[in-house]
Amino acid sequence: MRVLNPGAFTDLEGAQEQHHYVSARSGPQPAEHSVASVSAELDRAADWVQRWMPDPEAEADSGRATAPEAIAILVRDKYKRENVVQGLADRGVSVRSVDREDVKAGLPLVMTMHRAKGLEFTHVLLFGMQDGSIPVSLKDYSTSEEDTKDAMLRERSLLYVAATRARDVLAVSWAGEKSPLL
Repeated sequence: MRVLNPGAFTDLEGAQEQHHYVSARSGPQPAEHSVASVSAELDRAADWVQRWMPDPEAEADSGRATAPEAIAILVRDKYKRENVVQGLADRGVSVRSVDREDVKAGLPLVMTMHRAKGLEFTHVLLFGMQDGSIPVSLKDYSTSEEDTKDAMLRERSLLYVAATRARDVLAVSWAGEKSPLL
């Protein structure tokens, strides 16, 4: 719930709701990695995906995913998604871009945070979590203070949903300044 703060929530009767989230399953702390450039971030992502790939000869507690499609790289938008797919291909890592189609077996997945809603993965990398990516820049829009607060709440909620897609491993990376939402 910390991600959603300082949002205020009211129930159907208009009374203020009090929330305290306690996970039924606790996992490791997210791994956070700051790099100097998008190229370095792609290098790091390629390394993570290769290490997470299943190895039939490895022990069950090796920290690897049980299936390639249990690995997901989540990004803010479809343009970043396609750049990640191409960048990983340039580094010899095959992944599948997922848009509206069903998730298919066989390769790690790259999709937008919105597309990942309702799904679960053993390993998740939140890629490109720098300032200006999430939250998206609102400086080009003339909005009221209330609209800006609403937009920021939606951005925090999206980040929360993306981070909670990870069952066992969550890694977060960014190039430059990290998002103030992290």
